[in-house]
Amino acid sequence: MRAPKLQGRQYTALAVLAIVFLVLLFAFPGFSNKIQQPLTVNFKEEFNILVTGGAGFIGSHIVEFFESEPKCQTIVVLDNLHTGKEDNIKNFKKVKIFKESITNREVVRTILKDHSIKYIFHLGALISVAESMTKLQDYVDVNVSGTNVLLEEAQKAPSVKSFVLSSSAALYGSDPTVPKQESMKPDCQSPYAQTKLDGEFLCKHYTEFNPHRKDFVAVALRYFNVFGERQDPKSEYAAAIPRFIQSACSSEAIQIFGDGHQTRDFVYVKDVVWANVFTAVHAKKFDVFNVGYGQYIEIGELATIVRNQCSKLVDDKIPAIKYGDPRPGDVRYSMASIQKLLDLGWRPKFEFKKSLENTVKYLHGTII
Repeated sequence: MRAPKLQGRQYTALAVLAIVFLVLLFAFPGFSNKIQQPLTVNFKEEFNILVTGGAGFIGSHIVEFFESEPKCQTIVVLDNLHTGKEDNIKNFKKVKIFKESITNREVVRTILKDHSIKYIFHLGALISVAESMTKLQDYVDVNVSGTNVLLEEAQKAPSVKSFVLSSSAALYGSDPTVPKQESMKPDCQSPYAQTKLDGEFLCKHYTEFNPHRKDFVAVALRYFNVFGERQDPKSEYAAAIPRFIQSACSSEAIQIFGDGHQTRDFVYVKDVVWANVFTAVHAKKFDVFNVGYGQYIEIGELATIVRNQCSKLVDDKIPAIKYGDPRPGDVRYSMASIQKLLDLGWRPKFEFKKSLENTVKYLHGTII
C-alpha cells in the first residue's frame, strides 16, 4: 500500500515545525544539549593529585571526592591555612598536608617530584575583593606570582598532565549582559578580579607556548556563586547563603542589601568539584569555562526559601527579612552561560533546592 500523499497544508505544517526546531536549536543552545550524551570519568590507572588551598571550603570538597576514588593514592594539600581549616581534611586518610605558601618554589618542586603528581587543582589564593583594594601587592604576590610558580614547575614535571585554575565570575564586572559568556570582554573592577584574569593568561601561556612538552593542559573555571557544606558564615568573606542561614537559624533578621530583585546563579559545591574533575580529565587544550547552573534566583526569593527551611529546625519565631541600601559595586543581575561546559560533556548532578536544604541542615548542626 502506498503511503498517503501530503497535502499542501501538511507540507506547510511540517515546514513550520522544522523552522521552529531550528530556531530552538540555535537561539536556545541548552535545547540541543538534551539530545547530547553526557560524559563520565573513569580512572584506569593509579595517580596522585595536588590541591592547593585544599583545607578551604571548595578545596576540601575536592579532597573528599578523591578520598573515595580508589585509583587516587595520595592527595597532597598545599595550604598555609590563611583561610583554610585543617579540621576540614583531618579525617581523610590519603591526605599529606604541607603548611606552606604556593609562592615557595622549592616546596612546589619537591611535591611534584616526590609524589609524581598527575593532576593539580589550584584553589590557593587570596579571595577578598575589598581586601584586594588595600593590599594590592599581596594579591599580586599570591594570586599571580604564586600561580606562575605552580604552572612553571608543573610544565617542567613530566608526571603532571593537567592543571585546573579556580577563577571567578568577578572578572565580568558590572557588565549588565546576561547570561555571562566566556567570550565577553572582561571588566575587572578590583585587583582581585584582575589577578584571576592574569592567572587565566598564565594558564594559556604555559599550555600554548610550552617549551618543555606538548601534553600539558591548563584550564580555568570561572565560578559563579558557590554554596554548600563547610562554607563559613562567620568569615569576613562570607557569601549570601551562609549568612542568610546563620541569621535565620539564630532567629535573627535576614539582611538584604537592595530591593531583593537582584539575581544570582548559585551552584552547589559538589557540582563545582565535578566540574574540576571533569575538565582535568576531558579538556584537551587551554580553555575557560563558566561554572554555574545557567539559571538565576532573586535574592529576595532565596531569603524566603532559607527562612522557611530554617523554620523547620528552630522553635523560635520566623525571622524577618530586612532590606537596606545596595552596596556600592554590587552587580544587579548575574547568570552564567554554561554552554561551553555542556558542550564538553559535563552535566550537573545535584538539584538546587535539595542542595540548599542539605546546606541548611549542615550549618544548623555544626556551626550555629
